[in-house]
Amino acid sequence: MRARRVVVAGPRQVRVEPFGLDTGGLEPDEVVVRTLVTLVSPGTEGAGFRGLKAPGQGVEPTFPSGLGYASVGEVTAVGGAVTAVDGEAPVAVGDVVFTTTPHASAARVDTRRQLCVPVPVGLAPERAVFARLATVAMATLSTTAAPTFGAAAVVGLGLVGNLAAQLCAAAGRPVTGIDLLPGRCATARRVGIPEVLEAPSPDALRAEHALVLECTGTAEGALAAVALTRPGGELALVGAPFGRGNAAVPAHGLLEGIFAGYVRVRSSWEWQLPTFPAPSGAGSHEENSRRALAMIADGRLRVDELISHRLPPDRAQEAYEGLVDDKDRFLGVVFDWGSDAPGGR
Repeated sequence: MRARRVVVAGPRQVRVEPFGLDTGGLEPDEVVVRTLVTLVSPGTEGAGFRGLKAPGQGVEPTFPSGLGYASVGEVTAVGGAVTAVDGEAPVAVGDVVFTTTPHASAARVDTRRQLCVPVPVGLAPERAVFARLATVAMATLSTTAAPTFGAAAVVGLGLVGNLAAQLCAAAGRPVTGIDLLPGRCATARRVGIPEVLEAPSPDALRAEHALVLECTGTAEGALAAVALTRPGGELALVGAPFGRGNAAVPAHGLLEGIFAGYVRVRSSWEWQLPTFPAPSGAGSHEENSRRALAMIADGRLRVDELISHRLPPDRAQEAYEGLVDDKDRFLGVVFDWGSDAPGGR
């Protein structure tokens, strides 16, 4: 089968290229999915576009490489034994499913190893695909030791931060969102975040939050997050620290704030959770994906306001440049694989 995919060819260079997808001889638990939409993850993919080193990796990235991990598509073929999960009907031809496959017009999915979750009937694909970034913050909220209804703050109101703030509010936590960009602050207000601080001065940061989610992956964001955490509170590092960091930001203020405030700092990397349910534990990405899809479908998570651009994949270079260089205007970029038209918002 001939298909197309988005790849990063080198630093700040992306292209759409053809490739051959083998759709024959499906294993019992495999399915083939024709992609409808994919969503760009601004943090992870923006770092990949720039050629930045990934967290915990001692080597620099190599090219070309694929991009993307949020997709919704229609099942076109199934193996002979695709099984039901949690009492749900097994995936069938014609079903619309949420997967974690890259930016490509089609994918072969092994449902034993990759998510393949049915999308609720009536939920538009361009809305459903946001479930992927909602699950990033869900991993934090599933594992936090902070009091259930304690006040929360979110530093950085990109896609992950915005959805994190909405999830905190939906869980009954009073929540404050913080960002430097006026457009992102305005979007947060539109989706109902109760309190939003735009580029606050240091003396406006109150150490009164039981849980603070740092969603920028930067030293500057961590300093602000410490200042927002109440004594004995929890600071969750949600944003991935790509690249080599900013050596101009002194570490002493960060260390002092953690030490003097008895702050518990932890990694909130989403992969602390397994992909599928385990006999014991704090949940899984599959369970959280189903919850996120349900919350988007019933309006508890608002995502329409997060879509800044809906583009054909052929405009991927424009999309990544915008997400990296024009963050106040580019927020949620959805690639429409069902349209080859040059238009788009």
